[in-house]
Amino acid sequence: MTCCQTISRIAPRNDRSSHVQRITQTVHEATQHAVNHSLHEEAIDWAELGVALSSSAQALARNFRVLSLSNLQLGRVEMAGTFANQAYEADKSKKSLLALFRANIRDEPGRDAPSKEHTKYLLSLLVRQHDFRFEDLLVFGKASNEAKDDESTLLVLEEMIGLLRSQRQSKSAPIPAGVILQNAGQLAYNAVEKRNSDTSTVFIKRFKALSESFVEFAEQLAPGDVADFGPVETFEWFYAMSFMLGKSLEDSEMFLSASRVAQLANELYGDKSPLHAQQSQSLLACIAMDMASFETHDIEYLKQILVLIDQYGTMKKELSHETADTESFLFSINVHWLRQSSLQIMLQGTSVDTSKFSYLFRRLINLADEPSQVSEWLDQLLQLSESMGLNISGDDIEWFTGRAWNMVCMLVMVRMGPCLI
Repeated sequence: MTCCQTISRIAPRNDRSSHVQRITQTVHEATQHAVNHSLHEEAIDWAELGVALSSSAQALARNFRVLSLSNLQLGRVEMAGTFANQAYEADKSKKSLLALFRANIRDEPGRDAPSKEHTKYLLSLLVRQHDFRFEDLLVFGKASNEAKDDESTLLVLEEMIGLLRSQRQSKSAPIPAGVILQNAGQLAYNAVEKRNSDTSTVFIKRFKALSESFVEFAEQLAPGDVADFGPVETFEWFYAMSFMLGKSLEDSEMFLSASRVAQLANELYGDKSPLHAQQSQSLLACIAMDMASFETHDIEYLKQILVLIDQYGTMKKELSHETADTESFLFSINVHWLRQSSLQIMLQGTSVDTSKFSYLFRRLINLADEPSQVSEWLDQLLQLSESMGLNISGDDIEWFTGRAWNMVCMLVMVRMGPCLI
């Protein structure tokens, strides 16, 4: 007869003497020691004794949870599920529900994969708990992430975003949405790092959705509400992660998202924002990434790029500390390469829209920083319009002629300035 069996026999449940209470406390401490040191077989022995000594539903559920967790760690998934169900029957708390969730999502050879509907059901039980907090969903998400159950992790993230949206629409008590989204984003990002490329793609999309939600929530804030949303560090985190993914994935959308996060931080926190310079840097990175594949874009996308360039130009004027390198637009830096590729998109159709053709060249000439670059664009305009037989409108011809004349006058003044004084 083992020590545990002996104690179980001499300490029946209806005996609440001080001796039995001391025995119960000793068993509880021994159980926790075994769990903390990953002594799973020993933890099972002590927890079985704890079940025999339990005098309340809470104590009984606690020991069933230990039995579930220890069996789960030993790979006995079916037994873990049985004990988790017993724990939840004894005490329908969040802890018992977590044990049930862990046993449900753990994979085992020969065992059917958990159904999406059942996982959703368990999450709905969690949300309906009287003491539910958003952080509880993060705990469930971490559990599914550790079990490498991608579908369950995605379901947790979807549940979280849906709850945040409903909370905002109902205008209930303020919640730290920024902090919650940051934690959810970290969960998705961790999944990206730990999974294969196919699965990572799913979590990258989820991270993008979380980043979009973060921006969407922040856009609704007034400066006085930002304290409830979260500290400025949440903006720093989303900026850093978005910029990092933009760089590693060569994704201009992530750079644009990073720029928007920085812009919101600057608007909401003013001088306290640490992201003033980063707003223009990430926007320039977005432009550079799009221009690297310039020939693949259609005209509408090109117009969007030009809008971003205009936005960057405005920031460039406002930020006096910009360096000379970032003050040069990518167009002027890569003008020779662009001469060969920038207009390919316009030649893909059966005909060329003259107005769009002229619009593109007007914008490119406006963005040139040096007279020599203006000259190159004008020269290319002349060559292409003649070779394609384009009829440039009178207004556009007048505009191009004016720019050419201004360029000539500027060159004359630069070269003959001392003689004119």
